[in-house]
Amino acid sequence: MADDAIKSGPRRRSASTYPACSRLARTCLLRRDGARKELDRVFDIWHGCRRCFNLCNAFPTLFDLIDASKTGEVDGVNKKDYGQVVDQCYLCDMCYMTKCPYVPPHPWNVDFPHLMLRAKAVKHHNGGTRCAIRS
Repeated sequence: MADDAIKSGPRRRSASTYPACSRLARTCLLRRDGARKELDRVFDIWHGCRRCFNLCNAFPTLFDLIDASKTGEVDGVNKKDYGQVVDQCYLCDMCYMTKCPYVPPHPWNVDFPHLMLRAKAVKHHNGGTRCAIRS
């Protein structure tokens, strides 16, 4: 029996092996409206704090968009412009590890790197990336 396993190679698991995980990804993580609500919540927290202004370009981009909006608040920023902020993040984790006082276990649970990764996955899932970037 062990010889059969060696000859056939490693077993690959399909998405149907983990139906709960794939269902969760389709229904929760990759839904555009859920990601936008979380972006709204986290962007509002950043706007109030602004300790991260000197990290990657994602933060100055967001703050410039907020400052240029009619209301001067996150609700005045066009939701289509959120992509500019997401594209500026290069997932270095410096905001999470060094600057943000609101990371878990804080009740506000701000996890910027995972949120940016989620937003990038939603963008890719909805066809927002070019073929050259997808591969």
